[in-house]
Amino acid sequence: SEKVEVEYPIGHRRRRDEGIPILVDKFEKNLKTQFSEQRSKEILELCLDEEKLRATSVTQFMSMLTAE
Repeated sequence: SEKVEVEYPIGHRRRRDEGIPILVDKFEKNLKTQFSEQRSKEILELCLDEEKLRATSVTQFMSMLTAE
């Protein structure tokens, strides 16, 4: 049979290992357009730590996302 090439976009679940670092980088770059370096770092670190994120109240999390 003929060789068939199947490509999946970077966001596809089959490419999750490749896509997550790109998504995190994009999130970090976009945080920096709205927040200071320090605030961006705090938000990113919280989002990357599932245990801490789950322990954070919605009110507390949303207050991190308000303008400085």
